[in-house]
Amino acid sequence: MVKELGRDASKEEIQKAANALMGHKLKDIGANLSDINSTKIKGKPGEILEEYFGMENDNYGEPDFRKARLELKCKPLKISWGDYFRPKEPLSIGMIDYEEVANTENWRDIKKLRVKLLNLMIVWFVHDEEDLDNSEFIWWQIGVDLKEFEDDIQEEYEEIRRQILEGEHLSQEKAGNDILQTCPKHNYDFANRERGSYVVNSGHPKLDKPERRSWRIPTRFLVKMIAESAGIELVEKSGYQYVRIEDLREKSKEKAELRKIENYV
Repeated sequence: MVKELGRDASKEEIQKAANALMGHKLKDIGANLSDINSTKIKGKPGEILEEYFGMENDNYGEPDFRKARLELKCKPLKISWGDYFRPKEPLSIGMIDYEEVANTENWRDIKKLRVKLLNLMIVWFVHDEEDLDNSEFIWWQIGVDLKEFEDDIQEEYEEIRRQILEGEHLSQEKAGNDILQTCPKHNYDFANRERGSYVVNSGHPKLDKPERRSWRIPTRFLVKMIAESAGIELVEKSGYQYVRIEDLREKSKEKAELRKIENYV
């Protein structure tokens, strides 16, 4: 029996447990989501994954894995055109601090943003729309080499910062960013035709009630992260990029052979 893990697990221990997940399904690690209302199910796979890694709800703003300094995310892949995978949704990576951005010229000096981008551990599963419990874990990755994207991220950060400094409500449509985006963290108030949630005492240089928003990585960059981490090709189709199912499955099998899930459930 190996289990233990927890938030102070070493990077090696985390990787071994992640390898053991490959090829298994959410139900194999205790998922029973069939009776949960669909409006409340978002985030549940991540909670189940935290339980698998032996975590408790006690990180209090620290990284999910304290010792390894890793942020854990559990995200779905969708099957497209029968033969390809693509991330099903973007990835939110933390709330925007308006005052901090207004006072900071380089994105790397935003500590929480830098840590989230450079120390992400993403566990991917193939989303089963009819039975979420039957969704299969297919890949995991830690971090991504951002060196070749440094200038692009800085340019995109500067556009976000410009909107803040000039008193504009953040607009992803206007920014048009491909790597570093922002997104609202609330439901739009359609009755009053206004944003439904604001940040109080935000330190925003211009706005009294700026919209509550988070940093976001779009699907078009997430798929590049998958391809790079797996060492497989991206495929262009109808203006979008994908990874081949057979390519990622082959890489997944290599990871699965390294550890048995019985050691962790």
